[in-house]
Amino acid sequence: MEMFQAYLKKFDISLKGKMNHFSKGMRRRVFLTLAIASQVKYLFLDEAFDGLDPLARIEFNHFLLESFENHTMTVIISSHSLKDLEEIIDGYVILDHQKVLASGKMMENFEQYVKFQMAYTTPITENLFKTLSPTELKIVGKIVQIVVRREEEIIKALQETNPVMMEELEMDFNDYFTNIVTEGGEKR
Repeated sequence: MEMFQAYLKKFDISLKGKMNHFSKGMRRRVFLTLAIASQVKYLFLDEAFDGLDPLARIEFNHFLLESFENHTMTVIISSHSLKDLEEIIDGYVILDHQKVLASGKMMENFEQYVKFQMAYTTPITENLFKTLSPTELKIVGKIVQIVVRREEEIIKALQETNPVMMEELEMDFNDYFTNIVTEGGEKR
């Protein structure tokens, strides 16, 4: 109870009102505080960010990170909000219809893909990139954004398409997920 009270105070949570009058974000903080104070071994969060406004999502992420710094528990988060997850998770499992598409440590597997943005002097078509087997290809006039598997010869092959500008872009968890699903055979 002491730990619960300390967390409530630390995160400026007052239980003087009725819980059903609390915002969704405040209720989540109270439940999370209760779970941490109970020193559970496993904590399961299903769609933890659902219904939270952008500011509440940021605050909830900070609360999660602060809370778990000094506790040894396994936290499993089920979510469709990949952007929110990439800042707080260590490892992941991507499921599709009860099938594991990918799993691993965060950032470890990102290295298998590379994303480029390129500009050309004339409009171009998808045929220019067919031999590179892109997992993602967006063409808007003279601008191309492409994701391909990282291979030794990929930069040289892209340069041979004669872009006037070529820049490697940073991949995020959403990009990685999209490419895993695409390579899994069915883009959603």
